[in-house]
Amino acid sequence: MEKLSQEVVEDILLRLPVDSLVRCKYVSKHWLSLICNPSFVKLHLKLSKAKNKGTLILGSFTGLYFSIHDTESAVNENVDDHVLKLEYPFNLEAKIVRFIGSCDGLILILLSDSNMLLWNPATRDFKILPGGNIRHSGYFPLCGFGYDELTDDYKVVSHGIRMNSRVSEVSIYALRKDSWSVVKMNFSGEDYGTEHPGIFVSGILHWKVWRHHHTKLTKSSFIISLDLRDEKFREVSLPKLEDGMTSGDLGVLGGNLCVQYYSFMNHGFADVWVMRDYGRVESWTKLFCFKSQLLGSLSHIKLLQVLKNGDFLLRINGYDLFMYDAKHQRCKVISNTPFRIVEAEAYVQSIISLGAENGFKRKATRRCKRQRI
Repeated sequence: MEKLSQEVVEDILLRLPVDSLVRCKYVSKHWLSLICNPSFVKLHLKLSKAKNKGTLILGSFTGLYFSIHDTESAVNENVDDHVLKLEYPFNLEAKIVRFIGSCDGLILILLSDSNMLLWNPATRDFKILPGGNIRHSGYFPLCGFGYDELTDDYKVVSHGIRMNSRVSEVSIYALRKDSWSVVKMNFSGEDYGTEHPGIFVSGILHWKVWRHHHTKLTKSSFIISLDLRDEKFREVSLPKLEDGMTSGDLGVLGGNLCVQYYSFMNHGFADVWVMRDYGRVESWTKLFCFKSQLLGSLSHIKLLQVLKNGDFLLRINGYDLFMYDAKHQRCKVISNTPFRIVEAEAYVQSIISLGAENGFKRKATRRCKRQRI
């Protein structure tokens, strides 16, 4: 190997999966320095995203699971054969409350003591955030996780909205700084609420929230966004609701923000809208429509991925994963998990570290065992 040029060695290492790279760190100090170099880490992540073929991370009430699977071939194979349960670092499993989100191979988890945990299952690094206790406010707290490309840092949003107050506050944790800051949101005094963690798209976190208008005794929905670059909150308008329709969850399709609208008239259907040009309300476009007679139920639909052939991967009813062929209006169950899927997201492994080589405080970990379910 000594005769190989630096460029050749780097090219070989860049093509390796994460578990192999972790072992390569122990070959020599030179390789350790190369693999931990921020430029190498970013390039490896970029290549991993390009060749990722459908790894999912599934959150349930009983734990976190990986579905290590090529979703492009899922029409011919059952995903359940590839679902692996992850063992948490140390003895944290009893403390896990909810999977909040994933970004670049890092996972954010809410613990039962209201602390938050950042974890890279591939490298086994983890970090319990300092002083990150969430103050509950009667609804699931406004929280989320994403990447700030301006400061090259990962940020966690925590703390609930203070109800019946004209000024609401959230706390933002910056991983590189290892500290929290407070950001205020100025609203008009009505009550607000949200049930789901933020959706991260194009450097911005999004929450669909509802707002009570006490004077009119009505309730309306809209989107709150937080740009992680300038840490400013803004409102994003939803597509105009048609009569008899109800707005559903937010999601990401092909890198674009999307939302589902439901109607239980005419046997029931669900429209999927995508914001083609981010920030322009008029760019909301109805992509397609799901029929209840095809899916069997419209309850808890979540769009997970768009495949290269144009098919969609869906989670329905919390247990089943479906492959939906929009062109031919066909649907196939590719997974019947024995556990309830509370959250499901596309996932890519990375060598992003929470340890000392990136300037972050390292937490000792033990090897993460993966168990087939």
